[in-house]
Amino acid sequence: MNIIIRIFLIIIFFAGFISSLIAFDGKDLVLIQGKVTDFESNKPLGVTIIFFSQTGKQIQAKSNSSDGSYQQVLQAGEKYNIVFKDYVLVGEHPELELDKKGKYTEIEKNFTLKKIETGLQVCSFNPFKPNLPDLTTFDFICLNELKTFLENNPKVNVIITVNTHDSNPKPFDKKITYLDSKNKTKTKKIKISTAEQLQELAEKRINSIKNLLNSMNISERKVTFEVDTRPDMTKNPPDKKKSKTKNVISSLPTVYIKVGKVLNL
Repeated sequence: MNIIIRIFLIIIFFAGFISSLIAFDGKDLVLIQGKVTDFESNKPLGVTIIFFSQTGKQIQAKSNSSDGSYQQVLQAGEKYNIVFKDYVLVGEHPELELDKKGKYTEIEKNFTLKKIETGLQVCSFNPFKPNLPDLTTFDFICLNELKTFLENNPKVNVIITVNTHDSNPKPFDKKITYLDSKNKTKTKKIKISTAEQLQELAEKRINSIKNLLNSMNISERKVTFEVDTRPDMTKNPPDKKKSKTKNVISSLPTVYIKVGKVLNL
């Protein structure tokens, strides 16, 4: 009886494998395989793995709980982000780029995962122009990853922290009008501090992210926003004699996304 069950399982496996081959172009196929282990215990994990491409394809695989092994056929010439149900990848960016080689190839890729918990970072990126709230034409793969992460982990909310570390505006005087005690219109100067400008910039950046989330059909109910206006990146501004710009350009992330509230997984 056990032999019959094993044969049946083998048939199912190869049927799935062949159907994966048929679903893709016969050229430039890549078999990705490896093992999935737990970061804390180093034990094998049985998890759902989602490969999603920049062209919008989503392919699911599942690792074997007994030894952590998995296999999946993917189309070369694509860049994939990888999401794990109830887990987050540790120590590397969950991105996989498969170059076309004109033939069938096999690659090994092992994954070390952490169980989703509050405070665990999902991804980070820098979508803003320096010192401005405008979004760049950056490829928002981090938000694509977030969308797939939330779709496959419905019991998880996230916190998006938007910072202004790339900015160092100088205080300036601003003229305002007001009514005096005799109801006459007058003007006066007030000083707009660096802190006030950074707070306003952060709030505008949050609105830009919110608009982008709405355009991607990512529900704001799953997202909480935080502001970080600490001048971490402005302690050593560029030398005015050497720099022709007043902007402090930073390549560090201005947006961090981490796990917030987690219901029972």
